[in-house]
Amino acid sequence: AAALRELDVAELAVYGRNAERGQAFAAALGCRFRGPLDALEPASGEPRLIVNATSLGMVPEVEASPAAQGCFDAHTIAYDLVYTPAATRFLAEAEARGAHLVSGVDHFVAQAHAQLRAWLGERAGRLEASWLRARLLG
Repeated sequence: AAALRELDVAELAVYGRNAERGQAFAAALGCRFRGPLDALEPASGEPRLIVNATSLGMVPEVEASPAAQGCFDAHTIAYDLVYTPAATRFLAEAEARGAHLVSGVDHFVAQAHAQLRAWLGERAGRLEASWLRARLLG
């Protein structure tokens, strides 16, 4: 969310399971807390990004999703920070509605690759993100 704020995204809203923490997080970002997860508006055909930064989708809540299927359409990017399991209900529902997907595994691999570049500099260039992803998924 902070990176989106730095990119000067026109509208940034926070939804959360815990109103007090959600309000504090939104205030720190200078945006609005819109309420619980089920208050997320249905897809409208306008471009948007929905990020699952909750633990919903992880064990033991693998059947849970923070967003209803109607929140997604072909103009939505569904970004899931959950990387285990790799396939979550959040991503499955988004995919079924034609959304563009960024999985928790994608995020984890990009983060690991950036850390390797920070530590190894030029030597990290030989380690492709696809290699890291293949090792992670077995």
